[in-house]
Amino acid sequence: MPLKLKAVYQSSGKVRDLQLFLEQIGNAADAALLPAYCKCCNQQLFACKEQAVKSIEDIQFKKVIHSIKKELPGHLQPDILRKFMQQKIAAIHILLLVVNDDKDLHTIRKHLKDIIYVIRIYEHDFEMPFPIQDYASEKQLSDMASRLGDFNDCCIAVSLLQTLCVNESSMINEKLLLQKLQQNWVHQKEEQKKKLLQEVQVLAL
Repeated sequence: MPLKLKAVYQSSGKVRDLQLFLEQIGNAADAALLPAYCKCCNQQLFACKEQAVKSIEDIQFKKVIHSIKKELPGHLQPDILRKFMQQKIAAIHILLLVVNDDKDLHTIRKHLKDIIYVIRIYEHDFEMPFPIQDYASEKQLSDMASRLGDFNDCCIAVSLLQTLCVNESSMINEKLLLQKLQQNWVHQKEEQKKKLLQEVQVLAL
């Protein structure tokens, strides 16, 4: 993956994370009681938007697409596809044996999304059935990936609440409310994690 494309992806992701975070702040607490905090977060969002625009202006998409296509195989043989699926399923099973933190669940989601995208390429772009049928349906995988994605957004929100703007002097009068909000979010995250660990263990891969 070209570095400049990664930069676009990462900078855009930061904008998305902050937008979702600010939406959660507004829904979970009285934003009127957190004026200094919301102002600081919006300033951070503006800076991230500037960086995203810069990274987009700095890339030539035609060249990027050409460089990616050059790396693709000329033919996609069934054994290559089966090997890819086996590798992804094996990686998920290994993670399930040792899963104990948020990053493990996020990595499982990445593997699921890789499988989902390949199935969709066949069914939507090639307009033909996915040639390997002895795996879970795209809908099952997509539903689980979606729930894992919601959990990842929750983890990001907790992380931002713990680190973003916390050392600003203007935040002194709002710290108590922020601490209570953090406790609630951490509790919700842990409950969501327990449920997901049970669900992903029984996913019929």
